[in-house]
Amino acid sequence: MDLDIRCGQCRRKLATGRYVELTIKCPRCRAMNYVKAGSLPSERPERRNEVNHD
Repeated sequence: MDLDIRCGQCRRKLATGRYVELTIKCPRCRAMNYVKAGSLPSERPERRNEVNHD
C-alpha cells in the first residue's frame, strides 16, 4: 500500500510510496519533514490458529 507523503507545514505532496524512515526538505516552504512508519509489516504472514504440541 503506497502512501502520500505531504509537508507538515504547507501540505505540498512530497512523495508517494512505502517507507520505514524518511527525512525530506520541502522545496516550497523549506521545512524539514521527518516521517517514520508506525509499524513494520511482517516479512512472512503470521500463521493462524497456531497450536503448540509439546
